[in-house]
Amino acid sequence: MSEAKITEAGKTCIRLVGRFAGRKGVITKLLDDNFVEVTYELGKGKKTKKTNIKHLVILNEKAEEKSKPEKKK
Repeated sequence: MSEAKITEAGKTCIRLVGRFAGRKGVITKLLDDNFVEVTYELGKGKKTKKTNIKHLVILNEKAEEKSKPEKKK
């Protein structure tokens, strides 16, 4: 089974190496065969990083999309 079929936007993953090691993130975009864009939630907000697929453990769960509440006029 190839990595490309397992990896898709919206899947939850855990980073294994680097500054964000141990953090959960959500794959937002597939860049090419080796790299994806992952969004991590931090205390202050969100951080998007280009990450090698080999540095991730991809979980079998999809991230839930959070909808913003509508503002009253």
